[in-house]
Amino acid sequence: MGSCMGKESPVDKKSDTNDEQNVDKSAASLKEIDVNSGPVQQHSDRYVPEPPPSSPPPEPTPTSVKPLYIALYDYDARTEDDLSFAKGEILEVDPDDLYNDWWRAKSRNTGKSGFIPSNYVAAYETLEAEDWYFGEIKRPEADKLLKTPINEHGAFLIRESDKGGYALSVKDGDMVKHYKIRKRESGSFFIAHNNPFSTLSDLVQHYTQNADGLCDILKKPCVKVEKPQTVGLSHDTADIWEISRDSIRLTTRLGSGNFGEVWQGLWNDTTPIAVKTLKPGTMNPKAFLEEAELMKRLIHDKLVQLYAVCSKEEPIYIVTELMPKGSLLDYLRSEEGRKKKMEELIDMSSQIAAGMAYLEKHNYVHRDLAARNILVGNNNTVKVADFGLSRAIDEDIYEAHEGAKFPIKWTAPEACLKNQFSIKSDVWSFGILLTELVTYGRVPYAGMNNRQVEKPQTVGLSHDTADIWEISRDSIRLTTRLGSGNFGEVWQGLWNDTTPIAVKTLKPGTMNPKAFLEEAELMKRLIHDKLVQLYAVCSKEEPIYIVTELMPKGSLLDYLRSEEGRKKKMEELIDMSSQIAAGMAYLEKHNYVHRDLAARNILVGNNNTVKVADFGLSRAIDEDIYEAHEGAKFPIKWTAPEACLKNQFSIKSDVWSFGILLTELVTYGRVPYAGMNNRQVVEEVDRGYRMPKPNLCPDKLYDIMMACWKKEYVERPTFETLQWQLEDFYQTDSKQYKELAK
Repeated sequence: MGSCMGKESPVDKKSDTNDEQNVDKSAASLKEIDVNSGPVQQHSDRYVPEPPPSSPPPEPTPTSVKPLYIALYDYDARTEDDLSFAKGEILEVDPDDLYNDWWRAKSRNTGKSGFIPSNYVAAYETLEAEDWYFGEIKRPEADKLLKTPINEHGAFLIRESDKGGYALSVKDGDMVKHYKIRKRESGSFFIAHNNPFSTLSDLVQHYTQNADGLCDILKKPCVKVEKPQTVGLSHDTADIWEISRDSIRLTTRLGSGNFGEVWQGLWNDTTPIAVKTLKPGTMNPKAFLEEAELMKRLIHDKLVQLYAVCSKEEPIYIVTELMPKGSLLDYLRSEEGRKKKMEELIDMSSQIAAGMAYLEKHNYVHRDLAARNILVGNNNTVKVADFGLSRAIDEDIYEAHEGAKFPIKWTAPEACLKNQFSIKSDVWSFGILLTELVTYGRVPYAGMNNRQVEKPQTVGLSHDTADIWEISRDSIRLTTRLGSGNFGEVWQGLWNDTTPIAVKTLKPGTMNPKAFLEEAELMKRLIHDKLVQLYAVCSKEEPIYIVTELMPKGSLLDYLRSEEGRKKKMEELIDMSSQIAAGMAYLEKHNYVHRDLAARNILVGNNNTVKVADFGLSRAIDEDIYEAHEGAKFPIKWTAPEACLKNQFSIKSDVWSFGILLTELVTYGRVPYAGMNNRQVVEEVDRGYRMPKPNLCPDKLYDIMMACWKKEYVERPTFETLQWQLEDFYQTDSKQYKELAK
C-alpha cells in the first residue's frame, strides 16, 4: 500500500528479538551464497535514527480499532479537506478507505484529520515502514539511487531482488556493492553463514556496528530524492477528470508546437502542474475523453501522470504532473543535456523501456513514441508522455502539419504503409528514439526526406528474395574459401556483386533438397539478432548452396583455437555464452529444436559477437550420410542421453548440448570427454558420469554445466533461465566477492 521511499526509522532491536519475525517470514526463501569474511570494524559514524517530528505518539494498544500507519514523506495539504503531515507521524486510518487511493486519517501527533495520499504512508512497524527498505527495485535502479551525490560512502538500502529474495546494496566510494541476503527455513536471515539474525532489522543493526566482510559498516540509509506521484490532484479529483478552468493558474510558458503550447502552472494555488493548451480545432473533445477513460487507468512511475482536463470549451487544457526540465528532445540539445555521459543516456533509455513495458503489459499502444514525447525531471529521471493522444488528434490536422498521418521517421513500416499500429510498431519507434538519445537530439535519417525513409525495410537480400528462397546460382560469386567439413565447404562471397554473404556448399548426396526446403519454411520465420539469418538457397542442382549472413571470424570452434581466440578472458567467454543462450531462448520460445548445438555451429563476428547457426539443418541431412561420417545419427559427445539412446530430441536435449558447448568455451575448443570414444561416452554418461570441472572454470559456471546435464530432462533449466544467469554472471561477478546480488 504505502510506498517504500522513506528515509529513517529506528532499527535498534537486538538480534534475539522477534518483534518483526512475522513480517519478515513472509518473504520468499532465498538462494544460497557466500560472502567474504573480513575483520570486525568499529566506527562511530554509524546509522542513528532521526528523532520524530514532535513528541512521540502514545503506543498503540490491542484495542485500537483503526489501523496505524507511519508517514514516509512530508505532505502539504492541497485542499481544505486534506491533512498536512510530516515524515514520521503516526496516522490512524479509516479502514473503509483502505481500497482507495486517498484515505481519511487522523494524526496521533497533531490530532488533526483529513485526506492523505495512500502511497505516502506504510503500515506501522512493518518492513515497508523502514527507511532503508526500498521494495522491489532492480539492481541498476539501486546503483543509480545510491550514486546520487547526496548519498555518501556507506549509504545503503535493502531491496527485494528479482527472484523474490532480498539484497543489500552499499555505496563504496564511487561504486555500489551488492550482497544477497539468504533466509533459512527457521526464518532467520544472513549474509554470512555464521551470522544469522531473527529479522532484517536485526541484520541492519548489526552491520551498522560491524563490517564483518562487507566493504564497510552501514552508515545512513539511501536518501529518497523524489516523492511519489499522487493518484489525481486530490481525493475528489482522483476519479473526476473534468475540473474547473478557474482552478488553474498558468505561470510560465515552457514551449510550443504545432498543436498548442505547454505551460507550467499551479492548481488550487498549491500544486505545481504542467498544462498543455491545444489550439482550437486540434482535438475532438469527445474522442479525447473516451481515450482518457483508458489513460486514467495507466499509472506507473515511468509514465507522466494525467491529472485532469478542461474540455468544455476551447482551448482544451490537459493537466499533468510537472517535469521541470521539459522534453527530452530539447534537453538533449541543451548545454546540460550535451554533457550527459553514455551510461546516463542508457539509464534514460531503460526508464523509457520500463514505461513502455507497462503499456505493453496492458495492451496499450502509444503510436507516437519519440524524444519529443518524453519528459525530463531531476536526477536523470525521464517519463513517457502523450501516450494515446495521437488517437484523439483530428487526422486531417495531423496530416496537414506532418505531411502524413504520423511522423514518418519514427513510424514502423507496417504503420506507415498499412496503418497497422501495435506495441511492435512502438518498439520500432523506440529504436529510433535510441538514436536520438546517443546523438543528443539529431534528427534521424539525416539527409533523407519522408518519402525516402518510407521505403519498407526488408528481410532477406532484397525485396525480390524476402519471401522467395530459391535464387539464381549466377547471382552468387564465391570469393574466399573459409573452411570445410564432412558435408562440404564454407565460402565468403558476394550476392549480385553488392552484398557480402556466406555460402555453405554441400557435397552431392548430402542433403535431400525437398527436406531442406520444407525445413526452410520454418527457419525463414526465425529472425533474432543472435541467430545467423538464412537469406536464400540454390537447391535445383548440386552442390546445394545455403546463403546466409556473413560472420567474418568463422566458427566459434576455429576461433577459440586461434591466436586471437586464445587471448579471450573468462568474462568475454561468459559474455559469448549469454549471447548463445539468448539465441537459443528465442528458439525455445518458438518451440524449435536445434539438435546440433556445438561450438562448430556458432559463428563469430566483430566485437565479441556470436550467433547460433545451422539450426534445423540436421533434420534435412540424409541420416545414412550423417551416420557414416559421425559414427551415429548425431555427434555423440554433444548429444543428450535420451537423444542418443531413444532418439528423443527436445529443447531440453539442446540444453544438455549447451552444457557441453560451455566446456568448449572455457577450454578454448578442446574436444569434450578427452580420451574417451563414443561408445564409452554413451555407457559412462548413462551410468551417471559427468565431465569434471575444467581448469580455471569458475565454480558458478560449472554449477550451470551440471544443471544442464541433469539425467531427467525436465529438471534441466530453460534457456531463458540460462540467459539471465549468464548475463547476471557477466555483469556482477567479482574477484572480491564470491557472489553478488542480481
